[in-house]
Amino acid sequence: MTEIKITVKENGTESVYLGDYRQGISTDCRKFVSKETDDGEPKYEILIPFDHPELEKQEKINVNIRVNNRHFEKGYCYEMSFVDSKDLLYKSPNGQVSNENKNKRVFNLRANITIKDNSYEKILEDLKNENNLMKEEETTWKGFIEYFRNQLAGISDKNSTKYKEGKKFIEELEAELNNKTGKGNDDDNRERERETKKLRNYGERLPS
Repeated sequence: MTEIKITVKENGTESVYLGDYRQGISTDCRKFVSKETDDGEPKYEILIPFDHPELEKQEKINVNIRVNNRHFEKGYCYEMSFVDSKDLLYKSPNGQVSNENKNKRVFNLRANITIKDNSYEKILEDLKNENNLMKEEETTWKGFIEYFRNQLAGISDKNSTKYKEGKKFIEELEAELNNKTGKGNDDDNRERERETKKLRNYGERLPS
């Protein structure tokens, strides 16, 4: 048995049959594929049932959305670690592993796997790598921030890890965007003050 640590991305779903010809069960799984490849194909395909305890522990808001013409996506943001063994191989009902399925690892509800979701860090890094944002790109990032804040507002438990981590992330992302565009909170406040002063002065010039 070998300890495996890999970087993966989500790649849809897949239904698997676990068992032999006499007794078995079909299970719907989330599918992940490794960044590491073997002969041009993902070296590992990880299949995990939707109700696996490790998946249910994930505490982050989904950032896979499209804003304007940009698709924000997690990509290879997951880190997974597990001990590889023959028990994880995807066997056909006759107990054999086909060449087609040799890279697949199937985790039943009792199989141990550790998952770390780095999606927030990836999105923040994407913004940090942006240079000379155009107006349309700035609007797109603002649209993403608005979407995320709406999702955050829908979390009822403000003391939950999901809410706290989401709040920390979006504040960091908005600060980075303001840094990129030169529009911080102080700038916004000064602009509001100028507009208020214009209105006040205009009102003072009106005839009584």
